[in-house]
Amino acid sequence: MSKGSSSDAGVNAFRFVTMFTVVLAHAWMTNGIPIRSGDPSYLLLVTAQCSVPTFFITSGYLLRWREGDALAVTRWSLRKLLPLYVLWAGFYLAFAWAVGSLTTLRTFTAFGGSTLPLWFIPALGFALSTISVSLRKFGLRWTWIIAGAVAIFGLFNGTYQTFLGLEANPFRAAVLLAPLLVLVGVQIRLSNPPRSLVWFGLAVIVVFWLQVMDNRFIATAAGYSVDKRPSTTLATFFYALSVFLFARSIPATKAVEWLARRKRYLLIIYCIHPLVLTAFAFVGTIKDIPSLLAVTIVGFALSALAATAFAGARRRYSDRAAMQRPIQPAVEA
Repeated sequence: MSKGSSSDAGVNAFRFVTMFTVVLAHAWMTNGIPIRSGDPSYLLLVTAQCSVPTFFITSGYLLRWREGDALAVTRWSLRKLLPLYVLWAGFYLAFAWAVGSLTTLRTFTAFGGSTLPLWFIPALGFALSTISVSLRKFGLRWTWIIAGAVAIFGLFNGTYQTFLGLEANPFRAAVLLAPLLVLVGVQIRLSNPPRSLVWFGLAVIVVFWLQVMDNRFIATAAGYSVDKRPSTTLATFFYALSVFLFARSIPATKAVEWLARRKRYLLIIYCIHPLVLTAFAFVGTIKDIPSLLAVTIVGFALSALAATAFAGARRRYSDRAAMQRPIQPAVEA
């Protein structure tokens, strides 16, 4: 295994907040609400811009890269993440066949140029595997150099090449920044920096506005287009970092610990919520923010219920399989 339970309940509990903003962003895109950087409602969408990068930092923070051999995390990714990706990709393909075509599915659930909104799963496996292998083979310093170089290339080639008149590639920027974000999580675990809800809360506010300004700056580029709007910029790195450090500073109250214990539902919520939002989109599109928030809340709630049912069914299956396993007789000395 590559990850384990953390004593930082706030880290796991706050992931539900960031997951809610992911659902919000996908609901926004699913319903085709225009994106205007000068519109005050656009600020609501910016809250989701750090969500997936924060998930990468969290995964690095929980990464147990020192256990086993250098390929232990890679094997965990292939054993756990790859089957999950294949399973949900199959669900999406079946859904596409049911509604008529992959084009229809792309129209309703595309985000960041990806037909299947599951890119995070293989990207996570890639980032965890490359960072763990690099740390074991090359050490911390060279891993920083390698991950930093890959991230710089990804940000330029995926986002800032728009200033050369070229079209952005949001998917490329997000994937190539992922290893650096995972490494940041690893470094935070190793260095154990101070926690402060107030100071990191203020940092989140400051970097939020830096993200807004960076978005507006990129919108002035010759190659910029709303359809290929970059979601990962230089400011996104610091935005995600400040949000993670804020979450890490949240006190472990009973409510926070209760929510943190249900962290296993998050990946299922991520996988299933685009289908839920697509079902709403077939009923009718929405154009105002109050309706968008209502759809987001209902979509998140239904996805959470589905995740709870899925986890319960999986637990019952595991218990039944354990009961049917033959008991080995004791061997006498």
